[in-house]
This record gives sequence, structure tokens and C-alpha cells, in this order.
Amino acid sequence: TARGALAHRVPEHFAPVDRGSGAVCEGVPQHGDRCRDLTYFLLHQLEVIHRALGHLQDYLDDKQRELGEASSRARDLGLNHRQVALVQRAIEDPAVVFTAQSHASSHGITVQTARSDLSALEGIGVLESARRGRRVEWSASEAGLARLQLKS
Repeated sequence: TARGALAHRVPEHFAPVDRGSGAVCEGVPQHGDRCRDLTYFLLHQLEVIHRALGHLQDYLDDKQRELGEASSRARDLGLNHRQVALVQRAIEDPAVVFTAQSHASSHGITVQTARSDLSALEGIGVLESARRGRRVEWSASEAGLARLQLKS
């Protein structure tokens, strides 16, 4: 059986205990008034995983709400869907760098339209630009995002 196959690989002090017998903890190391058996260990690990998943779900719910609020506020500023996507990306990863070429290719638009989108966001202080050789790169302006209350 599967239980029999597992039993020979599990150290004795973690072997499952028959809780129906009178000698539940005989020969099993004690921890307080509980036996340290495999069942207790697995149940504890499942509780830890369950709590961690709950925390992860709360975090993801908060991030989803935050991005939804940011999208709504960005639309209220009159930004188009491409600019809203840039703002969301800047909130998700403040270290991200945008170029007119990368924005153009990700949205299927001309480089000039991409440059206009990025420059407009720079104009309202959400992005800031820097020249790298002949190329212009835009990155998130933390102060601008905070001022617009787009970042928590």
C-alpha cells in the first residue's frame, strides 16, 4: 500500500500514530502534550500554507483594487487606453523604462504617436525623460505618481 511504502522512508519519530489505541504517544518524542507524529507535522504545514495563501490572496486583491483605482483616475485625467496602460505598468514596476519604439511595438502604433503618448505623460509629471545617446527613455516619476495619488 502507499502507507506501507511511505512508512519505510519516514523516520520512526514521525511515523503515523493510531489515535484509537490507548498508547497514542508510546515511543514517540513528546512536544508539550502532543505527539510529534507525521500527521501533526503535515497538518501544521497545511495550516501554514493555508495562511500564506490567504495573505497572498489579500495582497493580490489589494493590488487589483489599486490598479483599478489608478485606471479610473487616469481616465479621469483624459488619458487614452495606451497611456493608462503605461501608468499601470509604471505603478507595477517603478524601475521600468519606456522608449517610443517599445511603446509603439507593444500597441501597434507609429513611433510618433508613441512619442506623443509618452511626452503627454511627462507633461503631467507621471513620467520623466532622459537621453541615452540618441535615444530618449522615459521612466516613472515617483513624485508625479504620488502627487496624482496613483500610487499607494
